[in-house]
Amino acid sequence: MRFLIVLCLSFYSLTQAVAQDPIPIFEDDSLIYLGDVEASFPGGDLALEKFVSDHIVYPDSAIYYGAEGTVYVRFVVNKDGTLSDIVVMKSAGKFIGAEAIRVFSIMPKWEPATHNGYPVTCRLTYPLKFSLNQ
Repeated sequence: MRFLIVLCLSFYSLTQAVAQDPIPIFEDDSLIYLGDVEASFPGGDLALEKFVSDHIVYPDSAIYYGAEGTVYVRFVVNKDGTLSDIVVMKSAGKFIGAEAIRVFSIMPKWEPATHNGYPVTCRLTYPLKFSLNQ
């Protein structure tokens, strides 16, 4: 009887250890995970800055009204690297906010975040500075 109890406890301990560290399978793209490795623009931060500076067009209306400042863009990097749910969290004006969304909408695929080696969907926020002096 003792042997059976010890065997059952050993099996229970083994199943609990396995249950705490399962192989992650993320099938639900609507969930946002914080990965072990954060999502990144292909080529890194410098390549992201270059892409933004090459594609951003300061809106004429924003120039006319003197709108400048930092736009905070929140977006989702999906498991396949595509961007979605691009929204402006804070902006110095609607014209530059719309331009920020346009630029993020045309970005190439990112390297997705990963968790335990598996790609996961994540949400990021990026500050984009608009300045009339540059």
